[in-house]
Amino acid sequence: MRKRKKGISVFFLCMAALLFTLPLTARAEGAEPPAASGSTVLPAVIAALLAAAVTGLLMGLKGKRARRQYEQQLARQEQLLTQERQQRRADSVITALCSEYKSIYTVDLDRDALRCCRPDEHADMEIKAGDSRPYRKWIADYADKYVAKADRPAFLRFAEPESVRAGLEKETSLSHRYRGLREGEERYEQLRFVGSQAADAGGREIGLVFSDVDRETQNALAQWNNLSAALEEAEKANKTDLSFLSRMSHEIRTPMNAIIGLDTLALNDDSLSVKTRDYLVKIGDSAQHLLGLINEILDMSRIESGQMTLRKEEFPFKALLEQINAGIASQCRDKGLSYECRFLSPVDDYYAGDEAKLKEVLTHLLGNAVKFTNAPGSVTMSVARTTVFDDRTTLLFRVKDTGVGIEEERLSGIFDGFSRDGSGSNTRTGSAGLGLAITKNLVEMMDGSITVESEKGAGKEFVVTLTLNNCAQRAAEAAGEPIDLRDMYVLVVDDNLNSAKYTKSVLDKVGIKADICTSGPDALRMIELQRGKRQPYHLVLMDCNMPEMDGLEATELIKGKYGNEITVVILTAYNWDYIAEEAQRVGVDSFLVKPLFPANVKEEFERIARRNHIAKTQEKEKAELGGRRILLAEDMSINADILREILSMKDVQADHAENGADAVEMFRRSVPGFYSAILMDVRMPQMDGLEATKAIRSLEREDAKTIPIIAMTANAFDEDVKYSLQAGMNAHLCKPVDPEQLFQILGGLILEAQNGSAQ
Repeated sequence: MRKRKKGISVFFLCMAALLFTLPLTARAEGAEPPAASGSTVLPAVIAALLAAAVTGLLMGLKGKRARRQYEQQLARQEQLLTQERQQRRADSVITALCSEYKSIYTVDLDRDALRCCRPDEHADMEIKAGDSRPYRKWIADYADKYVAKADRPAFLRFAEPESVRAGLEKETSLSHRYRGLREGEERYEQLRFVGSQAADAGGREIGLVFSDVDRETQNALAQWNNLSAALEEAEKANKTDLSFLSRMSHEIRTPMNAIIGLDTLALNDDSLSVKTRDYLVKIGDSAQHLLGLINEILDMSRIESGQMTLRKEEFPFKALLEQINAGIASQCRDKGLSYECRFLSPVDDYYAGDEAKLKEVLTHLLGNAVKFTNAPGSVTMSVARTTVFDDRTTLLFRVKDTGVGIEEERLSGIFDGFSRDGSGSNTRTGSAGLGLAITKNLVEMMDGSITVESEKGAGKEFVVTLTLNNCAQRAAEAAGEPIDLRDMYVLVVDDNLNSAKYTKSVLDKVGIKADICTSGPDALRMIELQRGKRQPYHLVLMDCNMPEMDGLEATELIKGKYGNEITVVILTAYNWDYIAEEAQRVGVDSFLVKPLFPANVKEEFERIARRNHIAKTQEKEKAELGGRRILLAEDMSINADILREILSMKDVQADHAENGADAVEMFRRSVPGFYSAILMDVRMPQMDGLEATKAIRSLEREDAKTIPIIAMTANAFDEDVKYSLQAGMNAHLCKPVDPEQLFQILGGLILEAQNGSAQ
């Protein structure tokens, strides 16, 4: 609008100037003033006015165009200045970023093409900015020249196009750190691929950059080494503490074991006076209480060090609760309390988990309830199944009492270590204050939770939630095969004879047959003798610390010779965490803590028997005996006739040899496989059974080494069994022979020989 006004003003100024200048011009030329009509002056005035108007318009239009052009030029200059400032900032950012990289390239993986954007000034790769090279060959040449030999394979695997494509489909960048070679020295460098795999008309390009990360890597390694050293020192200190506790445990447990063992043996003396018996009972109670305190401290140290492990074994859940209920009900009766266990919903007979830890948790909570409840009070435990999902079941246990309760301000710290389980008056119980801390840790190790609610003077309630694995099918199988511990045969190995006698007495009380010996070599000898008698041990209780040959060395020899036929349980006063790894390596099946007590040995042995299927090993597979031929070496014809009659009961035919020499000759003349076994009397004329066995074993024929040879003799001493086995016999039977035992041994040995030949 201002520009239009300027043009109009110029126009009127021009016209005014013309009107003013016309008369002056006419006078100057000497012209006369126009006539009154103005006929000649008017056209001239009009023309002048028109010319002035046109000139003014032209001048206004020209000024307007110039102004517009000037303003446009100013706008373009301002835009260029803005772009230049932005470019300068971008260039500075790019320059700063590029300073982090030694070299920059772009790669087209599909076309195997690499283009250099910024070369490495310190690398002689004959490439400069703008040059292109085949990617695979260039990266391989770079690795040969500038990557440490040990890191080269990993570098090339990382840079493979297929690996890069796969990685960039998941991430926007990929990095690989390696040791680079620069002037004969190794420095840490990093190769990085950046970009997407989006395609365009120009192909698929990604960025490839190299950077020097030596300083930060060295710093990180230094920090890592410092942390590793600190961790190692902490672990060393922790191991020292645990080692001290373990040694102290052993030093205390060893005399405690002797005290408890001798106390138990002394109580078996019927001639004791009432007063002396009372003293011995109190000694035993105090010793077991002290042992419980030691166990609590050791358990807590194992938990805190992370060395407490959980078993995952099938166990009879309802039977476990019955055992717990029996013990707690007895305690409640003695104290004048009522006890009840309620099942609020159906539960399975069997679950899989750590039976011992679950029992420890429930027993402690119930024992705690009994301890801090006075008569006439009550203790109850309820069990409910809350959730079943996949192959797992969640169970809810509530342990409630009407005892003294806990102050509200102490509830928050009730599960802390060395905290008292009940009121402050419980110092008379001698508790170390670790029971609930251990219980909470065990529950959490089993992926469970535990809470408590209480009111001072109104009792308390603990709520435990645990999840166990289902095992209905296996449990049904186990339920169909009850385990009778009276069928078990145990060997106790302990260099302390009194300790061995005590352990045997505990086993005798629960009906388990046991022998004892005092060294590893003696154990190996007795195991071999009993196998020769075909009355093998099912389980060996092995003391861990013995002179000459310790328990682990003996176990390794037993497992190496007999495999899983014999279950070996380490019996130790030590904390076994330190030997757990070595024990697993040599084949130890389980651990038990010394000393054993009749109250828990039965359930521990049942657990071990179930896990190792000891009951199943007593009924081994046997070969069919019908139609087989046996070589019978017996110098007394009446005994030979009796044996032939016995063997005929199973449709077995026996060829009789009157002495050892005849037996060797009859076997030598027979074709391989003609005889399935040899029954060899030991005392015979011309050649006894031992010499005959050695002669047969030395024959050059394929069945001489494998045919079962069974000694049949009245010599029943251990030395006789040893001589038979050393001569090469497979078993040693004492006369008179039990037919069922003979058939079982024959069937088992023949099957073993057949399997050995097949292999």
